[in-house]
Amino acid sequence: MLRKASEKGLKRVGKDPKGLAAAVLYIAAKNSPSRKTQTDIALTAKVTEVTLRSRAKQIKLILYN
Repeated sequence: MLRKASEKGLKRVGKDPKGLAAAVLYIAAKNSPSRKTQTDIALTAKVTEVTLRSRAKQIKLILYN
């Protein structure tokens, strides 16, 4: 998912890789039977929920538009 987003123009320079990875996990978890909350994923990845939401939004905008 991250590779596809990068190929479509996602800017990764200056972004914490943990935030991008957490966002990909969150997007995938939303589409699976074992749902995880933003809080669960943010705590596990050691990023803030705000970072998680903003990176997920960026990735979804690029992939699904």
